[in-house]
Amino acid sequence: MAERIGIMIPPDVLGLLFRIGAVVTGEHGFTARLAENGVPQGHELVDCGYNRKDGQFFFIFAPQEDREPGPVVWQAPVYEKEQGHGIDS
Repeated sequence: MAERIGIMIPPDVLGLLFRIGAVVTGEHGFTARLAENGVPQGHELVDCGYNRKDGQFFFIFAPQEDREPGPVVWQAPVYEKEQGHGIDS
């Protein structure tokens, strides 16, 4: 039986990465900005979970001073290829 690798991370840490609009760069020249516009400084993580129906994790942020539920503006990761990197360069 093959050895498996597991990674555990608290949702608050991922929430911080999304909030700052972190960019992850891989070794093949592709990058991913975790949230297309980042999350405003005054927002904090108020809900997160896993939607089994869609097979996706979700993170919801709201202004610190206003915790009333309202509409959610969904963002998606942005994938880009860096200039001068990768197999095609």
